[in-house]
Parts: sequence; structure tokens; C-alpha cells
Amino acid sequence: MTVDQALSELLRISVEITHAAILDENGDVLGSTVAARTVGDVGSRLWQSAADIATAYGDAKLDQIVVDAQGGAVFAAGDGAHVIVALAERHPAVGLIFYDLRACLVDAFAPEEPV
Repeated sequence: MTVDQALSELLRISVEITHAAILDENGDVLGSTVAARTVGDVGSRLWQSAADIATAYGDAKLDQIVVDAQGGAVFAAGDGAHVIVALAERHPAVGLIFYDLRACLVDAFAPEEPV
């Protein structure tokens, strides 16, 4: 499955997510949903800021973050090599969103099986 296919599947199964982007370890956008390139750019800065804070407190590996706002939430989860950032509607099921984000990362980068 490609990055774009994995993101499309994420939006299909996780109806609370409105936009998403997948970034590499440098913060470059590898794929995004329609009109979500800004999500990737902002998500990259958000992830780096949170990682800097985690490092300052002695935890060098950031795993996931959520920023809850009045109109919705921003989620980010990483696997060490990639970060997925998503916007969700207000009051999302946090655990389910993180599960879906991690599944999307696995789908996007799993080796393709021969046909």
C-alpha cells in the first residue's frame, strides 16, 4: 500500500479524522489528504517542539501527542522514522484515533507482498 492509499484508508475507517499527513524524520511531507499539506507543515513544527520538551525532561523518545482545542484536536504519533499528524472533530475517541494512526503508518510502510 502506498502512503496516499494508507491515508485514504485512514479517512475511510476513522470518521472523526478530517485531514492527515505523514512526515519523514526530517519533517518533510511524504503524503497528505486533500488540502492537508498545511497540516504536515504545522504538524512537523508541533512534533519537533514536543520532542524538544521531552528531551529537556530526559525522555528522548516522543511517542505521541494530542492537542485538544475548542473546535477539534490535533494528533501526532511517531514510529521512530515517520510521524503521522491528523486533525479530528471535537471530542474524538482518543485511544481509537491513536490506534488508527499507528495502523496507517504500518500500512503505509509495510513491504508489499508478491502477487
